[in-house]
Amino acid sequence: MASVFHYVHPDKPAQLFVNEVGVAASHQSQGIGLRLLTALLEHGRRIGCTEAWVATEQNNIAARALYRRAGWYRKPRFDSHVCVQAQRRSMKMINVRQAGVGDIDALVPLFDAYRQFYMRGTDQARAREFLFQRFQHQQSVIFIAHDDQGVAIGFTQLYPLFSSLTLARTFVLYDLFVVPSARRSGAARQLLRSAADYGRAVGAGALELSTATDNEAAQRLYESEGWVRDTAFYVYGLAL
Repeated sequence: MASVFHYVHPDKPAQLFVNEVGVAASHQSQGIGLRLLTALLEHGRRIGCTEAWVATEQNNIAARALYRRAGWYRKPRFDSHVCVQAQRRSMKMINVRQAGVGDIDALVPLFDAYRQFYMRGTDQARAREFLFQRFQHQQSVIFIAHDDQGVAIGFTQLYPLFSSLTLARTFVLYDLFVVPSARRSGAARQLLRSAADYGRAVGAGALELSTATDNEAAQRLYESEGWVRDTAFYVYGLAL
């Protein structure tokens, strides 16, 4: 269970203060605490809050790790006589929806920046043509994220596959990108959830993705959302 206080100030935006988060010992380490926090933040966004706060004892390592996984960041203690650690979380509204060809102007700079992150040269003309072909031939599914000002801040792209073993449809989540200024806003998490919801809605059996072995932040995000690292198979590639 979890509970919050909703503070309304006359001279600044409303805030949430997380009063308690508790999970039965028999159900800990299953991601339940993270989902409770996420649900509280989503509720806060719906009622117009822009920030959330929580305080925890400095020696509560498990709680501090939970807040970090959820994207909270530490603030200095504001009372030296109280043994607490304050954590703060931005609560900007993020809107995620499935993209169409009409979103291509917003997607191109995101897709180009994503490719640059993986050491490819900038080429927005080729990026535009690539995305247009995917839309035209219905060869991928793209979700786009906008902030509360309507600015496009991230996207994810799914490519359809089929599994001979499970006899089911699957998707490869090949691209996931959020602009640096919007990271730790929850946008990547919402994009992942939108992709998963879409897969369930169309009857897919699974989603798959790969990430760099040293991208620990991404790995923490995926695992917190229930993705499981494959330890049974090696993945090979052949350049053509």
